Formats: sequence, C-alpha cells, structure tokens
Amino acid sequence: MSKLLKIKDPVFGYIEITDDDPNAVINSAMFQRLRDIVQTSYSSVYPSAVHNRFTHSLGVYYLGKIAQSCLSRDIKRQHLATAENVDKYGKTFLLACLMHDIGHSPFSHTGEHFYFKERNAAAQPMIWRRLLDELADDDFVSDLPDGKVVGAEHEVMSAYVSIVNYSHIFEKYDKSFFTRCIIGLKYSDASDVRNCFIDLLNSKTIDVDKLDYLIRDSFTTGFKSINIDYKRLLNAVCVIRTSNSILQGFEKSALSTLESVILAHDMERKWIQNHPVIKYESNLVAYMIAKTQGAYEELHLPLFSAEALSEKGVQNENGRICLLSDADISSYAKKFYGKDKWITEFFSRGTRKKPLWKSESEYRFYFDKAGVAPNVLSLLEEKFKSLQDALILRYDFPVINQRVLDNFNYEIENAKFVPAVVSAGKKAELDKVICLINMLKDYSAEKEFPFEYVIIRANQFKTGFNKSELKNIRVRISDRENCILDDLLHLFNADNPRDNYFYLFVDSSAKGKVDVGELAQKIANFALHEYQQR
Repeated sequence: MSKLLKIKDPVFGYIEITDDDPNAVINSAMFQRLRDIVQTSYSSVYPSAVHNRFTHSLGVYYLGKIAQSCLSRDIKRQHLATAENVDKYGKTFLLACLMHDIGHSPFSHTGEHFYFKERNAAAQPMIWRRLLDELADDDFVSDLPDGKVVGAEHEVMSAYVSIVNYSHIFEKYDKSFFTRCIIGLKYSDASDVRNCFIDLLNSKTIDVDKLDYLIRDSFTTGFKSINIDYKRLLNAVCVIRTSNSILQGFEKSALSTLESVILAHDMERKWIQNHPVIKYESNLVAYMIAKTQGAYEELHLPLFSAEALSEKGVQNENGRICLLSDADISSYAKKFYGKDKWITEFFSRGTRKKPLWKSESEYRFYFDKAGVAPNVLSLLEEKFKSLQDALILRYDFPVINQRVLDNFNYEIENAKFVPAVVSAGKKAELDKVICLINMLKDYSAEKEFPFEYVIIRANQFKTGFNKSELKNIRVRISDRENCILDDLLHLFNADNPRDNYFYLFVDSSAKGKVDVGELAQKIANFALHEYQQR
C-alpha cells in the first residue's frame, strides 16, 4: 500500500487517498492537467468561482467513497453478489469517480464538441470507434441502444484516455465496467447490481458528480441557495429489489435532502447558468476556441484530440501540443488582442455589450405585457434560436450588424446559398429575418446608439420536479416496502414552459437611451405581424 495521501479540500475537509492506483493517477501529469481546466464559466459574475476540474474530481472521489461504502454494505447484507465481487466493483467505481473528467477539453464543456468532429465512413465519431476497439467487448456493444453513441463527448474521451494512458493500471480492472460508469451505460440484465454503481456516478437524477458540483459551485460563488446534507443523503444509499430488477435507491431518511438537492439544482440552473453575463462570456470563449482550433487545423495539429491531452502529445514540423489546457487557448488568443473585437472583449470587460433584460422573469414581464400569444412567441423564439445558430456557423459569434445585413441582402438579390438553419430553403423565411434586422437597425438609428446587437438564446427554466426520472427515484420504507419519490413528495406539478427564450445585448453607450419595454413591443409587433396565425 502506498503512503497515505491527504489533500485539504475547502468544501469537504481532508480527502484521504489510501490506495496505490488512485494515488498514482492523481500524481500523474495528465491528471494534474485538470488544475488548469476551469470548472465553470461563472467567474464573470462570481469572481471567486475559479475552481477547477482537479478539485471537482477529488470531490467526486470523496463523495463516491461514502456512497460506495454504504451501497456495498447493503448489497452484501442482501446477498446480491459475493463479497469479493462487490469489493472489485467498488474499487473500479471509485477509479471511475476519480477519472470521470480526465478527458475534459479546455474551458470544460465549451470546446468538447470538437472531440466528435472527426468521423469514420459510418459517420461515427472516431474517438468512439477507438474506444470500442480498445474495449473489444461484444456485451458492451450489444447493450448500446441501436448501436448509438452513449455519453457526452468529454465522457467518451475520459474513458478512452484513461484506458490507453494508464494501461498498466487497467490490467487489474474491468475496463468495460469502468467505461460504463463514466458514460452511464447500464447492463441489459436489470438484476445486475453493477447498474447501481453506474447510477451513483452517471444518472439522470442524483449522483456524486452532480452532488459535488452543486455543493462546490455554491461554495465558490457564494450563492447560498440551500444547504445540502450530503452525508445524510449518501449514507441513505441502498439497493431496492423489485419483481424483476435491482435498483439503486435511498432510505426514507433522505427525503428532506432529496428535495434539497432538486431545489439547489433548480436554483443554479435558473439564476446562475442562465445569467446573461455568464451566457455572453461562454459565447466569447466559444469564439476564442473556434479561432484557435481553426489555426491549429491549418498547421495540421489536432488540437482537440486524445493525443493532445496526453504527456507525449502530438508533434509535427509546425510545433508540439501536450497536456492541453485553458492557458494554451488563452495564450494563442492574446495574439489577436486589440485586433479582433471579440477576443479583445474577452480580456477587457469595458467594451462588452449589455443585456436589455437580465433574467427570464424580466423577459417574460416585457413580452407578456406586449400581448404576444404563447404560440406566436414560441415561433419568434425559434427564429431567434435559428438566427443565432446561423450567425455562429458563419461568423463564430451571434452578432447582428450592418455587415450581416449586407450579406443577407446580397444572398437574396443573387440567389446565393442561404443556411438551412435560417431559411429552411425558403426565401420567405430569410425575408422575415431581414425585416427583423432592419427593424432593429431603425431602432438603433432612432435612439442614436451603434447598430450592433448580440443574440444569445437560453433554455426556459424547467424545474427538476417535473422530470419523470426524478419522480421515479425509489425510496425504501422498509425491507418489504418501497415506493417512488412522487408518492411521497407532492411537488411534481409545476408548469411546463416553452423550450427557449433569448437575450438581446447592445452597446454600453445605449444605456439611458433604450426603453426596454418599447423595444420589446416593437419585437412583439413584428412577431404578431409575421407569425400570427390567421
């Protein structure tokens, strides 16, 4: 056994690492790379939220250890698997907890979609194909729903780089079970107790990954929405047997904490993740990443690849990349400071655009007051979403200005290719988009501020209490009785709003000139004229 490793964590206190393999992973360069991968994009509003994937991974390991101990004890008590197998499952599960984010791209989720960009002849992401080849497990493949990719981009990458770069460790572990824990792929046999471990790390409800980021994000932002008694919750983890399956559930003692977790998740999603300044910052980061990615593609260096994350890295006559992190993107982007307005905005906040409304609630107030029927407003929101997608596709940033308007007019006049996401192949749709842009241009001229708007969509808030998966969490009342959470907490009756809304940002010089209610009414009148069903 290796020397005890004790790491002081500001959230959970001392985290103890007593096993050789987790200790070796933590001290490796690939895992240490996570110190330089920011956990969230919240620091634009909450300056202290500069925590990283390294501390988050340690936190998930710590919480996983509590949950694993309780779950393993209950499995053994009910004689659902041999003690030897349960211990093996537990060790693999904990390794997955520790390494579940080791494949994260710079700036966390913002750049990970590049991982799936390279595809094979069957249109499968190459990194997914490489993972399947590495596992060489027919049972794993047979459990894939319709042969589809399972797991987010960073989860697939995390599983792959773990197995490949730590091959000497994985001689002692079940690679397929490890991968299932990270990507959330259950065994088709509903009575397999390993599914309970999978649910504890990657589920659609409550798991140790979500639990750590809820607690840690609240701690670092200072956004004290609600206290989560994680020890009470995780010590209530249990196994519930039904007529044909074995499920991971919770003891009835955890009811109050289960409600707290759902409320905390709701508050973070509604008031932090959808904050307009945070949404704007994320779009600036995405622009910066896209510009950097494009430059490295020209140099034939695969920036977002398994090799670039490793110690060995990737190299050619144009240079070398290894242990890819946030700093690599920021360092490259600084070359364009003062030359590219969006990169300049990322580093210098004084020129950033300001949101006309600052929350979904304020948005609803203005547009409800404007008298737009829900079905018409839904159509308008879809058009704004499509327009944002098209602008990012073509300009890497969702800006509306004279250049964009001129380009759209040119395409109409010359019958050039029009992006399907805007027009769906219909000239009439693009005409409406141009009409909307001209209306915004006229308003800018009338109020005497620069004609440049940024559109950023957000997801309408939908409470977690409406999710069917949460409603169906199993709660054990006694060894002979259990029920679903919905039967015990009568909170699952919230409204189901539309999918999207949008923020509109303008130049800071527009402060005091824009009447938000007036502009909302103009947009509403446009929607009523163009999209009102007759």
